Amino acid sequence: MQPLNSLTTSSLTNPKLFEFIYCISIIVITLNYHKTLYFKGGKWSRMELLEAIRNRRSIRRFEDTPVEEWKLLNILEAGRLAPSAHNKQPWSFIVVTDPRVKEKLSAACEQDFFITTAHGVSPPVVIVVCAHPGEGWVRIDGEEFWKTDVGIAMQNMSLAAVNEGLASCMIVAFREEEVKKALAIRPEERVIALMPIGYPMEKKGPVTNRKPLHEIVRWVT
Repeated sequence: MQPLNSLTTSSLTNPKLFEFIYCISIIVITLNYHKTLYFKGGKWSRMELLEAIRNRRSIRRFEDTPVEEWKLLNILEAGRLAPSAHNKQPWSFIVVTDPRVKEKLSAACEQDFFITTAHGVSPPVVIVVCAHPGEGWVRIDGEEFWKTDVGIAMQNMSLAAVNEGLASCMIVAFREEEVKKALAIRPEERVIALMPIGYPMEKKGPVTNRKPLHEIVRWVT
């Protein structure tokens, strides 16, 4: 495969190649726009953010269907674009598709999340969300915010999965040292969560079991 800079240079001197690349670019841009659309009430509408939040459920059973690479890249991009204190971005993401590695991750968990069982198949993708505490912002009183930052990135990716017709789950019940050993993660890094990604086998309705606003909101006027 030609490197990108070589391909771009060649296209400038080859009209047919330039036209081909231009057409591909238009298709990619069009798909990128329409991926957030869904059919409702006889017309195409954009999914509203609150609807995606209501429909985001923790899914642990997945179909045996591969996740398209462009959808996975969109999910990772959502994580990359997450805000963080002082824009420190103290995170990194490990994408696991190797069945043998997923078995090791499952062995590190309190349940068999990432292997095929009678209740469902192994998720096609597991995103291991890591934090870099030494890179996070620290408030003047010593309070560290790297966990908050990584949590925001995780929520971004979780909602992006919903937007792509996929499901996820933020799994934190695992033995961290075993996960770090399986993936050769450096000692100074922390593993915050394991996020299986895939097409849901189980169906759940919109979230309902949340505290009402009047219990959690205090107005100061």
